[in-house]
Amino acid sequence: MAGTQGRPVLIVFYDLGAAGSAEILSAARGGYEVVFACDRTSPYVAQRFDALSRYATVMDVTGQAPAAVATALAARGPSGAVTFSESRLGFTAEVALAAGLPFHHPDVVAVLTDKHAQRAALRAAGVDGTRCRVVRHGAELAGALAEVGLPAVVKPRRGGAASRDTYLVHDAAQATDLLTDLLDGGLDGGLDGELDGELVVEEYLAGDPGAAGEFWGDRVSVESLVVDGRVHPVGVTGKFALAPPLRETGQFAPCTLAPEAAAEAERLAERAVLALGVRHGATHTELKLTAAGPRVIEVNGRLGGNLGDLLRRGAGFDILRATMDVAAGATPRLPSPRGRRTLAYQRYLAPPMRQATLVTAGELDRLRRLPGVRRVEEHARPGAALDWRRGTEECLAVVYGEARNHDELRATVEAIDAAFQPVYA
Repeated sequence: MAGTQGRPVLIVFYDLGAAGSAEILSAARGGYEVVFACDRTSPYVAQRFDALSRYATVMDVTGQAPAAVATALAARGPSGAVTFSESRLGFTAEVALAAGLPFHHPDVVAVLTDKHAQRAALRAAGVDGTRCRVVRHGAELAGALAEVGLPAVVKPRRGGAASRDTYLVHDAAQATDLLTDLLDGGLDGGLDGELDGELVVEEYLAGDPGAAGEFWGDRVSVESLVVDGRVHPVGVTGKFALAPPLRETGQFAPCTLAPEAAAEAERLAERAVLALGVRHGATHTELKLTAAGPRVIEVNGRLGGNLGDLLRRGAGFDILRATMDVAAGATPRLPSPRGRRTLAYQRYLAPPMRQATLVTAGELDRLRRLPGVRRVEEHARPGAALDWRRGTEECLAVVYGEARNHDELRATVEAIDAAFQPVYA
């Protein structure tokens, strides 16, 4: 059914995620009438609700059950429902099922958002055998480490988007100290008390430094659109080397992988997505590049962070609009292999691995004057209390730009890092 503007209605369950409200409205322009479904118990939504209501159509779903929301939506006749937020996947799935709209099934979301269940499903399907154990209290740690081995990665069983509360442990003593803090109240259940009492301890996948080439990160991501069980890969995104312990420092496209290696990454992502039961929607699959080939880090049931900007500038492809098309049951337009290919990047400037107060972010105008830099987005103001455990969310600034080739990109990133001189209390 068409909305008041004569276009199909698309319900966007809104929260902190891969795309902001202005970016979503821009992608929908001329094709969809967007209704933002907002739950004001989310601090992110609560801070923006009044402003969003002034320039967009908003539906307040605070405190409502999925079935009630589905009933209320019937009057609007939506063509589809979608979310770009990890935290809203479950609710969106329940509403979509009740309303008869195409989206991930709730059972699929349960696997996508549970790191232990996801590992078990990938192992059962023969896609990836990375060892993983759930730990609920310190007494379970010794058994987990015996099975998983060291070094190991410790992270929340559920949640943990943007590398929040993600740690690398090298020995049993370090793991014991960390688990004591996280599970026995020393850090109040993790950052902002969000751990829910359960962590996973999983095998650390050692990267191959030569897979993507010297300087570049040993990880990539594969963006895919799934329509009626058919996976359409959109592209492979390269990554910069991680900041300690496992924090992202940015991404770029196209990646540095040779065509056959990129195709292998896409094939693995497709197998992983299908093994988890995904039949409809967008996925963001993170892969580690090892000496034995790519391995699955995790599959996310939504668009990857900042990918809309990266693919628009780099490939002239609007993946947000394509994701909306999938949500509305339409076949998405995919990027042409012969289309525009500009080397676009986003560099995340991370704080130190300690809690600190920002005195000054330095002269960001120096970064803006570097060749190829298009925009510098400041995220932290002087006086901000920084906590590296928030992962990518806590970056001080994001630098957006383009380069003619990967050699030029490397030189630009080195110049950015050299010019960025923040001061901390």
